[in-house]
Amino acid sequence: PVHQIGKLEIKAEKICVILDVSASMTPNVSAAAEEAKSLALSTGGMLLKINGCSLDDAFVANVGAFAAAGADAVYWLCDLRDPQVKRSIEELSVILKTTKTKLYVTSWEKLPSPKLDRLIRKSGGAFEFRGSPSQIPAIAGTALPQNP
Repeated sequence: PVHQIGKLEIKAEKICVILDVSASMTPNVSAAAEEAKSLALSTGGMLLKINGCSLDDAFVANVGAFAAAGADAVYWLCDLRDPQVKRSIEELSVILKTTKTKLYVTSWEKLPSPKLDRLIRKSGGAFEFRGSPSQIPAIAGTALPQNP
């Protein structure tokens, strides 16, 4: 089945959601929380709310647990302001590849780093940017928002 969330089309049976509920997400979290809860419940997945959502060892462990529980997609709603640990991105790549789990990301503030962008695409997932176009940094080589 295909689940439409914003401009993303999430192609998965069981979707687990990671929702950043930190202070920087306050303007977006109420609408995102309802959307996330509905998506997780309708697919038999789980919803994990995290105050400050770094892509670190804990994030990787949560994705691994979701994959072990049968999730074929993880949907991460965040602003991408928190740190992204290089080693953790590499470990996440291995988990997503070996479990055939797709990663979908919606961000309200920043675009994914080139490494995270490649990881999202390689997993079969997609990225959606919901912030203002003026928030996108004009840096050569910056990943462009990917809408399926």
